[in-house]
Amino acid sequence: RVLFRGRTNSYRSADLIKNALAKSDLFQGDKIRESKDAKTLKKGEHVVTVEFEYNIPIIFSAKK
Repeated sequence: RVLFRGRTNSYRSADLIKNALAKSDLFQGDKIRESKDAKTLKKGEHVVTVEFEYNIPIIFSAKK
């Protein structure tokens, strides 16, 4: 498994990253799970960043 952590300025950016990872031949894209700890950080009245974490299973291919 790979744990991917990041910060963006919107949830849309986080979704774009997740979708790009899901298309990779290295990961089991249909099994990417978002952490329940994802949160929005604010500074006063303004949203500053979105913190997110994805748990991504790796595709294992045994060659003989």
